[in-house]
Amino acid sequence: MTGVQTCALPICPAWHAGDIVDVKTGQSLDLPTFLTTLARYDIVYLGEEHYNQQHVEAALTVLQTLRGASRQPVLTMEMFGWDGQPALNEYLAAPGQNRQMFLDQSRWKQNWGGAFENYEPLVNFSRDHRLILRAMNPPKPLIRQVVTSGLEKTRTGSDWTKWEMDREDIVDDQAYRVKILDQLKRCHGGGTDEDYVRMYEASMVRDEGMAKTVADAFVTAQRDQQNRTVILSRSE
Repeated sequence: MTGVQTCALPICPAWHAGDIVDVKTGQSLDLPTFLTTLARYDIVYLGEEHYNQQHVEAALTVLQTLRGASRQPVLTMEMFGWDGQPALNEYLAAPGQNRQMFLDQSRWKQNWGGAFENYEPLVNFSRDHRLILRAMNPPKPLIRQVVTSGLEKTRTGSDWTKWEMDREDIVDDQAYRVKILDQLKRCHGGGTDEDYVRMYEASMVRDEGMAKTVADAFVTAQRDQQNRTVILSRSE
């Protein structure tokens, strides 16, 4: 729960690891106040660095606090793809299931990779407390189609309709385009302009797909008339 120090005020207080910062004011908040504030919201976005255990622990603190405030969190994780949702549902509902089988069936390696142990506490918390956990990311094969063939051609394929992306608007915001293309060129040198455009299109599809997951979870939470908060867990 740390902030990035971008204070534009004449006098900016010194910040330390573990501080909680209100980015609107540049002022530090105490933990109880911060957590009480979060409990008032319908949707909470938790950004984190790849495999930073402190950030995962912070997410667990938020989940525990919301449950203590009589709210029932719905956790969405970008580390899982939609094609892994059936395996994820089974793993959450059936304690004692073979862990490696779950990772294989949920396509963890294909959709995310890396050590599952880093994010396993969030999955275990959801299972132990019977929380809904939603895979947030479109399947990796669909994203690869965009990178390989481009968005226009991918839209004509059966997978686009299968995953109901035909119902979504892919918004091409000019400011976002400039920012993402710049980042792609910095991180993936040697590509052509067409390569970078397709990677940018894939980024748009991922973002719209994840937004679709969150919106669907929110609508479902409202429909079942329970006091739910939708939690987004995304790496930055």
